[in-house]
Amino acid sequence: MSMLGQVLSLRRQVAQAKTDAAQMLQDARAKRDQRRVDHYSGKTLALITILDMIDKEFGLDKEESD
Repeated sequence: MSMLGQVLSLRRQVAQAKTDAAQMLQDARAKRDQRRVDHYSGKTLALITILDMIDKEFGLDKEESD
């Protein structure tokens, strides 16, 4: 697998983890569990940052890679 293929595969995994964390964040908000809200808010933001860094480093257009 090429380097770009590996990066795209990693990006898909991170995007899925972000989606999962965002869903868990919504669940925590619905249950009013502030500790979990804080945790999943931080996790979601960290994963968004990673996605942005991958996009910037490899010149990926978000619309093409999502």
